[in-house]
Amino acid sequence: MSEKHAEVGGAGLVGLSTALLLRRAGWSVTVHEEADAVREIGAGISLHQGACSVFEHLGLMDRILAAGVDLDASQALSHTGEVLADRALAGAYRQLAIRRQVLIKMLADEADAQGVEVLTNSRVTGATADGVLLLAGGKSRNADLVVGADGFHSAVRESVGLTDKKVQRSNGATRLLIDYDKASGRTVLEEWWGPATRMGIIPIGGGQTYVYMSSRESDRRATQVPIDPDYWGGLFPAVDKEIFQLLSQVQDARHDRYPYVKPKAWSKGRVAIVGDALNAVPPSLGLGATLGLRNARLMVDALGVHDSVPDALRAWEATARPDTEWIQRWSLFRERLSHNLPAPLARVRSKLLQRSNGFRGWGNRGRNFDEQLITGARR
Repeated sequence: MSEKHAEVGGAGLVGLSTALLLRRAGWSVTVHEEADAVREIGAGISLHQGACSVFEHLGLMDRILAAGVDLDASQALSHTGEVLADRALAGAYRQLAIRRQVLIKMLADEADAQGVEVLTNSRVTGATADGVLLLAGGKSRNADLVVGADGFHSAVRESVGLTDKKVQRSNGATRLLIDYDKASGRTVLEEWWGPATRMGIIPIGGGQTYVYMSSRESDRRATQVPIDPDYWGGLFPAVDKEIFQLLSQVQDARHDRYPYVKPKAWSKGRVAIVGDALNAVPPSLGLGATLGLRNARLMVDALGVHDSVPDALRAWEATARPDTEWIQRWSLFRERLSHNLPAPLARVRSKLLQRSNGFRGWGNRGRNFDEQLITGARR
């Protein structure tokens, strides 16, 4: 039987990982990247055990561990420094932190080593349901499977009519890297909660710290780049003032509104969507990358079971969509909890964070968010 071929639009985290998963399953794969080189926009990333299970499957975990930080604990703190939750990170609750660009380069190098073709300066403009990837300049590529991993504004998703909802939310975040490392003993992910703002401070190794600062988009002082150290220092008086001074000096900081995507369907014919094209979600649970990687692996697993690509894609959606939408609902709820509560309810929110151990593990079906996304646990 001849080797099946896939064309993937987008060489980001999920696009490259999908290509590696398909290659490992015996497919030939070509990945298209619009930029002139494979690079990641962003600062750091936290990988939950669901993501780690995918990278273990791909044989990449030793390299990721060598380049990042295996976090010991996660804390939720009030803006005045009160510890609301302190959760050990191990097993199903494991989290790693790493620079995004380091991870992307690792994936790109592995793709090259495994014989995945990556074409740069190749802009995807759409697809057709019979398995044709459309490119700028009137070019096209035929495939047994076309995968749109081309992000929130996915041309693949739009071209085959899969979009139901595509929303830029009224809240967003600025993400930055700084040279700061004052860890003593445990490596801890700190999440600081203000009345309508939130900060994450995460050691990522090599003497660097990844910081995200989220707020309402209507708060212009909170969203400005470079950041206003006096404003943020006033919002979080218990955070080391040196952090805000260092953050204010970062010239390439990036601020983005939170995205949300709900597709009508996950595929059409021989075309599927993955990553932010499929399940973009406010990162209030920090599970966007894990969700994208988990869904990509389940898609490739389904392709290995069904002879027909369209049948496999429909079976994949039936299996993976309920949990995806469950995570998205809770992410939207936690986003509102972070930024859209009336001020008098902030004290109630603190109690919720204490009772739910940092808001990890409450769900309408009584399952833990992190544990549910470990694909290996289903076998």
